[in-house]
Amino acid sequence: MGRTEKSLRGKEAYNSCFPTRLRILLDRMDETQGKLADAIGVKRQSIGQWKDGTTTPDVISLRKIAEYYDVSADYLIGLKDTPEKTDELLAEKIKELESQIIEIAEINNRLSRILS
Repeated sequence: MGRTEKSLRGKEAYNSCFPTRLRILLDRMDETQGKLADAIGVKRQSIGQWKDGTTTPDVISLRKIAEYYDVSADYLIGLKDTPEKTDELLAEKIKELESQIIEIAEINNRLSRILS
């Protein structure tokens, strides 16, 4: 009975969100565990354990994985269903709009001076 419980936990861990999404990213990028490990500064065995759900990465490694694959950490851990870093994209768009608003205000000021 203990053996069945252990294997179920192993299957549940293997199929949990982070290991599944890590495997998907590795497959999509046609990448090896060694290449990812070198890129983020961990051992290849760590990547294998993360893929299997045996262990999970620390916060720093999670962030490095997210940056490496250009996805959000929220996506990796299952808080979001899309890999895009939507919060960062939104922040960039807001900055762009703010600078456009400033430019428009400057143009309006110039026009006001010309027309007065």
